[in-house]
Amino acid sequence: MKKFILEIVLLFILVTITISYINNLDKPPRVKQILTIKEKLDIINLGTSHGNNFNYSGLSIHGESFNRAGNTLYYDLQNYKFIKNHLADGAILLLPISYFSFGLDENRTDRGVDNPFVNDFYEYLPRKSIYSYSEKRAVSLKINRIQKNFRNLFPEKKKIKKKKKKSVLDTVSHEEMLKSFAIKRVVHHKKIGTYSKPDKNINYLKTLIDDARQSGYHPVLITTPYYKEYTERFGEDWLAKNYYQYISLISTQYNIPYLDYGNDNRISSNPELFKNSDHLNKMGISKFNKILFDDLVNLGLISKNDVIQKRTKK
Repeated sequence: MKKFILEIVLLFILVTITISYINNLDKPPRVKQILTIKEKLDIINLGTSHGNNFNYSGLSIHGESFNRAGNTLYYDLQNYKFIKNHLADGAILLLPISYFSFGLDENRTDRGVDNPFVNDFYEYLPRKSIYSYSEKRAVSLKINRIQKNFRNLFPEKKKIKKKKKKSVLDTVSHEEMLKSFAIKRVVHHKKIGTYSKPDKNINYLKTLIDDARQSGYHPVLITTPYYKEYTERFGEDWLAKNYYQYISLISTQYNIPYLDYGNDNRISSNPELFKNSDHLNKMGISKFNKILFDDLVNLGLISKNDVIQKRTKK
């Protein structure tokens, strides 16, 4: 009888270890990044997909992006708290705020109550940090993760995709594509930019800034570069009411820098620098970061020695 019980216990332990291994076998890229921070970080950014515009390879200090597409200021705050212990003394905290950020709901219920937006947060954040935490959802996601990772242990052969024939749309100029994209994006972003009342998002941002300053970090508010058509279609009145008044209020109240590149003519008027209406391409990212680093030097947040000087070909 004792032998039988021992075998059952050992089997249970083996199954538990196997399930745990399979569960942790493969996690989403952004979750992996957050869970495997290896060194103290001197400069980071949070934000939405517009945070993809930052590239710290031009600096000799350690930097990393912790933004996420469509992210809310609530989860910017939670991500900051989670990675806070990995920040170096006096770290710079870049806070890119999108035009629609102050109108977002914590869990992006504008996408539907059961949307997958929060799923990745269940992978690493403590339950107290997840807005409207659901035990049912947590269990369901864990089961789905185990099933997916188990299937990935036995990958199927990938089918070779046939190249699509070029359509008439492919011949449209890049500038026309940016304008067309801007029309659709602005309609959508205006809608989500007024989905929720701004007060709570302002408070989340203030809480983040308060904690960062008390911890000796240097928060900087930023509007990333957008193609001119994108900003123009929002209209000055809409932006003043739903965006700039809050940015100005927070920047003034906390006496922290605010860098506005949203309609910076050095970038915004050049279609060749944009992938789409509100995201830069590689060339645009390179130019933007050079400008950004110069501004951070002028603000005294980094030194000229922190900026890697690229050698010019003779």
